[in-house]
Amino acid sequence: MGALVLFGLEIVIGVVLGVVFAAVGMFFGNICLFESIAVGIILGLVARYAWMLHTGVAWVIAIAAVALLYILQNTSVGFWVVGGLFSAAWALLVALIVYEASGYDKGYAYMSLAIGAVAFMGLHLFARSKQARA
Repeated sequence: MGALVLFGLEIVIGVVLGVVFAAVGMFFGNICLFESIAVGIILGLVARYAWMLHTGVAWVIAIAAVALLYILQNTSVGFWVVGGLFSAAWALLVALIVYEASGYDKGYAYMSLAIGAVAFMGLHLFARSKQARA
């Protein structure tokens, strides 16, 4: 019986790790698509549970958000606006984590904010160059 439980646990761990590695790979491989899907999921959940809309309507909102954001990020102006805002948001998230982890040291937080902004804008530019080649 114990062997069966351990086998099931190995399968669960493998699936969870697979999903995590796929998400990380998608994040670094095409951050624009990752962000579009993430915002779509969040908007769908907000539409369903905060706004109490029908599940079908929440799905439509989520899918429309993914499509709209992805299309917007493929335009020249939309890329710089949306990509810039998302880069700033990711950099702020990193800075807040570093600020908390460093014992509230503002120097580390500002440095990580600057490095994060450059790194995440670089990821956006990399994703855009991959889309231009495809």
